[in-house]
Amino acid sequence: MDFKEVSKNVWEFKEEGMNVPLRVVAGRSLLDKMQSDRTIKQAVNVSKLPGLVGSVFVMPDGHEGYGFPIGGVAGFEEGGVVSPGGVGYDINCLPAGAKILTEFGFVRLVESFERDFIKVQEGGFGSFTLFLSLTAPLVLSVADKKLCVSKPVAFMKKKASSVVVIQTESGLELEATLEHPVMTRRSMVEVGKIKPGEEVAVSFFKGVEFDEQLPLGFSSVEEAAIYSRLIGYFFGDGVLAICGGEMCAIAYGEKDDLIKMQFDVSRLGFHSKIFTRARKHGVASQYGEKRFKSAIFELRVYSKEFCEKLLSLGVPLGSKTENSFRVPLWVVKGSRWVKRLFLAGFLGGEFSSTFTRSKTSFNTPVIYQNKNRDFVEDGRLFLMDISLLLKDFGVECVRIAQREVYTNKKGRVRLGLEISASEDNLLRLWQLIGFEYNEKRRVFAEIACKYILLKKRLNKERQIAVQKAREMRGQGFSLKEVQSVLCSENINPRFLERCYYGEARRRIPFSMISFNDFMKKEVADIEEYGVLFEKVASVKKISRECEVFDFTIAETHNFIANGFVVSNCGVRLVSTGLSVEEVKPKLKELVDGFYSNIPVGVGSKGKIHLKSSELDEVLVQGAGWAVEKGLGDKRDLKFCEEEGRMSGADPSKVSSLAKQRGGPQLGTLGSGNHFLEVQVIEKVFDERTAKKFGVEEGMVSVMVHTGSRGLGHQVCEDYVRKMLSVEQKYKLSLPDNELACAPIGSEEADDYFKAMNSAVNYAFCNRQIITSWVRGVFYKMFPQADLKVVYDVAHNIAKFEEHEVNGEKKNICVHRKGATRAFWKGRKEIPLEYRSIGQPVLIPGSMNTSSYLLLGLEGARQTFGSSCHGAGRVMSRHEALRTFEGGALKKSMEEKGQIVRAPSLKGLAEEAGGAYKNVDEVVKSVEDAGISRIIAKMSPIGVIKG
Repeated sequence: MDFKEVSKNVWEFKEEGMNVPLRVVAGRSLLDKMQSDRTIKQAVNVSKLPGLVGSVFVMPDGHEGYGFPIGGVAGFEEGGVVSPGGVGYDINCLPAGAKILTEFGFVRLVESFERDFIKVQEGGFGSFTLFLSLTAPLVLSVADKKLCVSKPVAFMKKKASSVVVIQTESGLELEATLEHPVMTRRSMVEVGKIKPGEEVAVSFFKGVEFDEQLPLGFSSVEEAAIYSRLIGYFFGDGVLAICGGEMCAIAYGEKDDLIKMQFDVSRLGFHSKIFTRARKHGVASQYGEKRFKSAIFELRVYSKEFCEKLLSLGVPLGSKTENSFRVPLWVVKGSRWVKRLFLAGFLGGEFSSTFTRSKTSFNTPVIYQNKNRDFVEDGRLFLMDISLLLKDFGVECVRIAQREVYTNKKGRVRLGLEISASEDNLLRLWQLIGFEYNEKRRVFAEIACKYILLKKRLNKERQIAVQKAREMRGQGFSLKEVQSVLCSENINPRFLERCYYGEARRRIPFSMISFNDFMKKEVADIEEYGVLFEKVASVKKISRECEVFDFTIAETHNFIANGFVVSNCGVRLVSTGLSVEEVKPKLKELVDGFYSNIPVGVGSKGKIHLKSSELDEVLVQGAGWAVEKGLGDKRDLKFCEEEGRMSGADPSKVSSLAKQRGGPQLGTLGSGNHFLEVQVIEKVFDERTAKKFGVEEGMVSVMVHTGSRGLGHQVCEDYVRKMLSVEQKYKLSLPDNELACAPIGSEEADDYFKAMNSAVNYAFCNRQIITSWVRGVFYKMFPQADLKVVYDVAHNIAKFEEHEVNGEKKNICVHRKGATRAFWKGRKEIPLEYRSIGQPVLIPGSMNTSSYLLLGLEGARQTFGSSCHGAGRVMSRHEALRTFEGGALKKSMEEKGQIVRAPSLKGLAEEAGGAYKNVDEVVKSVEDAGISRIIAKMSPIGVIKG
């Protein structure tokens, strides 16, 4: 690209189609680096958005992001737009071949959903906004803790250069891009940050592949699927009866299951009603009469059309005990997904309780049919039909048992189709077919599958131990030596002794938990989370070019892929009033104190436990909430951007998932490039200004870099997805759909501002709480310390500010993504104590390099009062891991006298100084451009990384 240097370190580019010029603030070498990836191209795309004023800017720390480049700044006037991608967001995707479980129990490949959307616009990131298909994914409702249905509102695809493969202990495997969230016990966690041994949310139900062949007489997949499972259920625990001379369809079951059925009936266009009645039972059997009371729930459909439809599709009229019927031919000849739905509906209504016959083994499942004596042969033929359908799924049946139950006028015989209780057979039954309209049996099947797979893993482990023990004996190793090598949690010395002498059988250990106890434990997870969890066995990163896909699910923001449940920041500088000579002798103890008291790492949970109403207060009050709770004083608020509180926040515009992610994380540092550093003011370049800011050469300071954690990320994700669906509504023509946006003043833009301001307030409060805990540790060790907030400023934000454009003052919506505010002297937004000189600008460097304190200058008028926000990455995290070794990095830093604490060496390697631009060159660029002036340079002596 042909850039022209319009002033020192300010480069301009303009071409046809751009609404405003692009200006890059950087030295020549930094500019050249930005042209090696999509940074400049993304900024050019931003310049094509409507309503821009002035220029689009990229700061010297700029690098490729989502939508806007990181380090991007843009101002929009009335008639312009608001874009979440201009504040901070990363997209996450699954590669082709990922199997998405749908509501009807069949799976579709993720890429196949593309044809279900009308394509609105080509761009760097394909987006499709109108969902046409009626096969919606199965999702987890976090609020209700149940699996439910939610249709996608947008579909996306893009190119990726690498994926992560995670595999669980039972063998479930998922490929996804590094950033794709997977549900864990603590929150949604990016795949790239999942570690072996961590538990992830899973579903063991596999379902069957989908094909588009519809049974004759059906007009849509939805219609065929609903009737398939409804009719299966009516063959099991329903009846088509004559009530008052008219046909009536009646289904019996648990109330919640009948509510789901009622919804299905309504989708077909019919009305139904659920009735409850108390019933006294008297059941005669060979053991005598058994009497009991119970509440009976039944769903009734009186529609003549509906009943005639059931009759035409094969449901018998009247009592099934004295009726001839077979499995309908349209089911027998149907696709596997039709057969599965019919069987799952039937088994949901008619299936024996599967108890264990021993501590760890299951009884034979039985499908019962009661028949009057004249219809026994018809009953046997029906059960033979069922056994043949089951065989299509590899489920073997043993026999059809027959016995007299009790005698009435016509005689009564009970038939029982016995299904093989071999564990592989049960897995096929429960994983491929499962149950419809019976949540209790569905949960049982999920837990039983997990238990059987656990047994299989233990058996395999012991089988390997038998083989190795015998091999080692043949190699001359003693029994004690074999035991010292092979003993584990599931392989005890006595078992190895029997292996060694050739007596052992490869059975599971006696200590294995019984299924009944296992069931109780797993049901607790279902009740708390709505899903089961399983440990991750391995995590592998694979470099390969591939297309990846994702779609937006309204409300729940999750779906099930390959058995897995898958879906802003700022900086604060605090002076201490202590010299480095005073702190150095106790530095290790000080850093350890911080590490013990401030939660760090992926998904870390804080020490503050909030009610939902209290979290809403945080989202409105910001840092002021923490001060009110005694976690700081009012002086702190004076030295925060916006005094630590953005007005216009509305917690009702923040999704329940965002709140669920953020609630437990308040008062935590997080991970990635977030950190807490003990720094020494290495050099002061402007003593007068430094003194005004309360810092001096040789003084110790603390820098906190963190933000709104999972809550802020989720807010961005929620509104990017929402805005993808309004492109057509507002007739927007986007150069790249990563720039999803909504017009300023629109309902969508207003809602986003309210949610974003809530997230910014969370970030202010988070840093305030951490500051309070920093003070607690400092004051305990150094009573003479005086910790004062120098300044607190946001890095990712969109705000309305007054700026001069072409000599005219305008109220501009300034997007700063990976950029920081840098106001010059006299601006009313600056604290009174600093107003005569200008705003402090905080520039954190990379982990083992310097940070800087700058001063906003008049030259920042051209950039809407914006400056760089850090060093800026030059390597991806994946490339950094290939290039640097965390242990060596930690050793190198400690040899320089820097105390380092982090939950993982991998995280250190990702944040190595070499993965970033030279921060000295970055800050020199903005100084030479007249945007900010360097006041002081800080070097780290104690580092805590997330």
